Amino acid sequence: MHTELYPGVLDTLRAIDATGTPIVAYTESLEYWTHWRIRYLDLDGVIDRLYSSPDHDAPAGVVPEEMRRYKPDAYGLHHTEHHHVPAGVLKPDPIVLQTVVSQYRIDPSKVVYVGDSLDKDVPMAQDVGVLDVWAKYGRVQHMEEYEQLRRVSHWPDAMIAQERSERDKRTPSFILENGLPQLLDIFDFRPRP
Repeated sequence: MHTELYPGVLDTLRAIDATGTPIVAYTESLEYWTHWRIRYLDLDGVIDRLYSSPDHDAPAGVVPEEMRRYKPDAYGLHHTEHHHVPAGVLKPDPIVLQTVVSQYRIDPSKVVYVGDSLDKDVPMAQDVGVLDVWAKYGRVQHMEEYEQLRRVSHWPDAMIAQERSERDKRTPSFILENGLPQLLDIFDFRPRP
């Protein structure tokens, strides 16, 4: 298994975290697997809140514990709060991001949203009115491995077809060509008074 952050990600997130700026993550991945990745990558506590859908249904006769490769204590988060978005709600549905923004009670124009998908992340961010940043450096949708992920994923066929059609690609407001550290050149994350 190959699980690692892109170069500079951890240092960038720690620099932003040091200013007191909340760092929130959203994923459509399985909850238990996401918990493991956050801990493995030393992000537990750097990420303040994680939002995800509840765990997906397992195949008939299979319980999630049977699919897990590690001991149960490897999956829980110790410092990052975990919240769920409504079941079945997926990007680019704006309710995902609206939920996060409303829970923080912050002006959407003061929120920076970074994502690697022009047809999911960027439209969702723009529809909510937050500052959208396309992580072009992290784009994997064109790779052969991503096609394999589509075949074995929980994604409905209609969602895969929409992603392939790239119907709702929008022009991002900001682009990270070389990595997440560029975020510090674009935005001024100031310590709170």
